[in-house]
Amino acid sequence: MGFGFARFGFAGSWLRGAVLAARRLDERSRQDILESHEACRAAVKDGSDAYYYENERFHMAIYHASANPFLEDQARALHRRLKPYRRIQLRSLNRIEHSFEEHERIVQALLSGNGKDAEQALWDHVTIQADRFHDFLAGLERGTQS
Repeated sequence: MGFGFARFGFAGSWLRGAVLAARRLDERSRQDILESHEACRAAVKDGSDAYYYENERFHMAIYHASANPFLEDQARALHRRLKPYRRIQLRSLNRIEHSFEEHERIVQALLSGNGKDAEQALWDHVTIQADRFHDFLAGLERGTQS
């Protein structure tokens, strides 16, 4: 069985959460997203460990902004399940910088209230991670064949 994000409920919890967050964004959630996004900006310079923690805070703020406790719980569970991979993928060349650029698109879509753009920006963000994961696995396989 191959690794597939859809298999983990990615589309259902994370993407739907982005749509709802864009529609339901209140002032407190808006502030949480902006504060965590600015913390990510600062962490870009500090390296993968600092960015890893701020990135998690950013994603949790989006889940909470959906104002749907069930989706928030599902997204958090999926987030926990993928934690080991999330840390590894941030060590790829320029991944932190690219991740932050992707976050910029997500934030702009959320702040504009555009659920469709938020969903697309988050989809683009997570599918790039899937590609990185496949690259990582290929590298491991290559390393074991030496």
